[in-house]
Amino acid sequence: MSTKQSGFTIIELLTTIIVAALFVGVFYQMFVILVGVNANARNVAQASNLAYSNMRRYPTAASTGLTCSASSTNLLNTTGVDSDYSELGSVTETVTASYPYGCSAVYDVIKLVSVVTYRGATKVSYATYVN
Repeated sequence: MSTKQSGFTIIELLTTIIVAALFVGVFYQMFVILVGVNANARNVAQASNLAYSNMRRYPTAASTGLTCSASSTNLLNTTGVDSDYSELGSVTETVTASYPYGCSAVYDVIKLVSVVTYRGATKVSYATYVN
């Protein structure tokens, strides 16, 4: 007479553990990648805010101090670690003003370009025209 036993065999148990470990490993890798992408997006957003705020310091052509005889000038050129943006590390900020159409009464506009470089090579820039 044969008896029927219920339960799991060792092979079924090991297979379940291996499959579960694979799922955990894949989800852990996805989590690590997403955390890195999120940190990068946060850094780009902070650098964008800094570049935009630097550009907004000069709302008019008169506020730049650029004369028509000068072709272009650096309005801001700093390097350092800003306490508000310490996650970016060492930051280089530049704002450059130029007359893109030359000295003309018709096109008396100044082009402002704000560039923020962080972590050595990553750049974020904004440009606008003021008159």
